[in-house]
This record gives sequence, C-alpha cells and structure tokens, in this order.
Amino acid sequence: MAIKKCVAYLAFKIHWALGYTLSEPIEALKLIIPLIKGRKETFTSYELNSRTIRRHEVPLIMAHGDASNQGVWTHLGKALKENDAGPGFTVNMPEDRAKRADVLLERIKDVAKAANSSPELGSVTVDLAGQSWGVRTVLEVIPKLPDNIKVRNCFLMSHSRLPIQNELKNGIEKCQGQIVTFHGGCDPYEIEDKEDCYYIEDECVCPSVVIDTSGHFGLLTHKKVMNKIVEVRRQQGSLSQGG
Repeated sequence: MAIKKCVAYLAFKIHWALGYTLSEPIEALKLIIPLIKGRKETFTSYELNSRTIRRHEVPLIMAHGDASNQGVWTHLGKALKENDAGPGFTVNMPEDRAKRADVLLERIKDVAKAANSSPELGSVTVDLAGQSWGVRTVLEVIPKLPDNIKVRNCFLMSHSRLPIQNELKNGIEKCQGQIVTFHGGCDPYEIEDKEDCYYIEDECVCPSVVIDTSGHFGLLTHKKVMNKIVEVRRQQGSLSQGG
C-alpha cells in the first residue's frame, strides 16, 4: 500500500512538472533558482520573512500550491521591496493538503505577533495571497483565525476561472477588503465544475486580472500580477493597523 502511494505521488509530481514546464518553459526557468532557495526554512530573498514590520504596516502572507515551495513568491517579494509595498512572509507547506491550513494558521499567528508590537493595538490586520491549491488553503484558514487577527485583502491566483467549494464561502465573507482574482488564460489543466462549487466572480464584485498568454503557474512571475498587488496595497496605504 505504501509503495502504491509513493508511486502515485511520484507520478503526480512528474505529470505536474512536465505539464507546466512544457506549457510555460520561460516561466518555469525563471523559478528554478527561487525554488532551490525556497527549500530552506530561512528563506529571505528580497527581505521576505526578514524585514521588520514597521508600525501600522499590514503584512502580506503567502501560501503556495502543490509540488512547490515558498520560493515561488520571489518575484512578488521583489515587487513589494522595490515599491515599498509592505513586508511579505512565506511558509513551506507540507505535502499533506489536509495539514496546510494549520501550518498557515501558525505562520499567520507568528507574523501577527510580530506586527502587534504596540499594546494599544487591539487587533492585527493582514493581507493573504494564495496560488493554485494555496487559494483553498487561504480560504480554509480565514474562519480559523482568532478574533484579534483580521483579513483585509485576498489575492487569489488560479485557473481560467476559480471554482470554490461552498464550504469555503465563509472565508470569502470574512475578508474585509478586496478579493482580487488572477487567472491564466491558457492553462494546461482545467478544474472541472462540480455541483458543490460556485465561482467567486459570480458571488461578489471583485477585480479580476486575466493573463491570456499565461497559465496559473506563470502568474507567479507576470508583471501585471505583481503591479496589481502592489497597486492595491499602496492605494490602501500601510497605516491600517489598529483601526
């Protein structure tokens, strides 16, 4: 049984890697070095996970998808740093999807603790970003957050349209700011519609950025995606903590 699971997992990783590498070779090449660096727990490219959270800043915490690691957020980290769009934080997710929300929850708590340096702050506000399966992880974790941690914006990167299970609606509803969705217009894999799913864009008004020449893997390096996230965070300003 263990051998079958191992073979199935290896087949999945090979299928995933070949699919995205062959469909988006340039984007895949851009992420080779970041993915190597991202394997380390002490990942600090472009001040990710290392910059001190200044007073009242809203940190952005990112969740990657399958067969990947925190290194995929390198390009967004660079954009945040170069545009003074606030601090970014990442975490390596376990292979077991069922455990990812709990891992992300602990990371958010750690970041919130670092942000809440002033006794007068009754709560801490964060932004969240998810890519591929990381979208589900983000939406799954929001209802689990303690009352003193509020979610302002969610930046969600996925396939040409983003079907969300009804059970995750609570995560959408608890987001206090904008939900911005990003879609690759030429993805090698499409998510099949299911009866218990709905589309975020059909349920709420939210900005949606579609990159016709990209799959959802390429969204991680695309300038339009980086610029939109920076734009939203800078428009709202960093002085958002503590009301």
